[in-house]
Amino acid sequence: MSPIFGAGLSTLKPTYVRPTFKANESWDLDGTNDYINFGNSSSIKLSDTDTSEAIGITVHAWVKLDDYTVTGKTQSIVHCYEYPGGWHYGFTNTRAYVTVRTTGAARSFETGWRTFSDSSGNAGTSPHYRASGWHQLAFTYDGRYIKLYIDGGLAGSGTNTYDAGSDDNIIQYGTGNDNTDVLIGADPGHLNSSHDSGSATGVSSFLSGLVNEVAIWNKALDGDAIQEIFDSVDDGNGVLDLTLDYGNYDYSNDLVALWRGNEADGNTVTDEIGSNPGTLANGTAYSSTTPS
Repeated sequence: MSPIFGAGLSTLKPTYVRPTFKANESWDLDGTNDYINFGNSSSIKLSDTDTSEAIGITVHAWVKLDDYTVTGKTQSIVHCYEYPGGWHYGFTNTRAYVTVRTTGAARSFETGWRTFSDSSGNAGTSPHYRASGWHQLAFTYDGRYIKLYIDGGLAGSGTNTYDAGSDDNIIQYGTGNDNTDVLIGADPGHLNSSHDSGSATGVSSFLSGLVNEVAIWNKALDGDAIQEIFDSVDDGNGVLDLTLDYGNYDYSNDLVALWRGNEADGNTVTDEIGSNPGTLANGTAYSSTTPS
């Protein structure tokens, strides 16, 4: 009888490794006057947001504050808010938050307000987040729902009550889309009460700490995708390469900007997608501490 080759051999299954990149540095913001300016291109401000699946906005960053428990201070992560509208998210009085302003009745709505606990873990309301180390923060808006994610999980959500598909759901940027830039680590300075004159109040709300891997998509990512991004770092595999699909993350083609904390060429921060470089302001420094 002829031998049966391969008998008893198990079927080998391919092993897939998360596509990651080596994050060597992070931006180190001093909380006094440091920030990074990415200009006011409509491709990253996304003023045409509506409720269709193909159009929306997601903004993501890894953040390590110097002090999560400080009160009486607002610290901007990514900010594009011009009176009377736009979007921004950050920390204030120990809490993470996100705000979006829409055209409908000049309506602002916000969500989040999740407290980061003190060293004893007793501060705030459930859920608690540790008041140290790196945290992933992201928000999505699809024209109806605004959602804030912390460390891969949904931390808060709010609903715009206007009809789906209505122009009332479009993000409003005040007197004009060209008036306010997108900044990391600061408030770009909304127009003052006499906003028709176009005069600005000045940059404020500076962040004190480290920031890395800031990304913007022109679609509202689902929760599984945001969890996949978090899991890569949480599992010790490094920062997920957002330019490549992997697992539950399949939004690489929807990226409109990706800024990594690796040291800039002079004062210029490279956009890995290519069209929206940033400029370091006031000697923004770098740190070898990266998301972990």
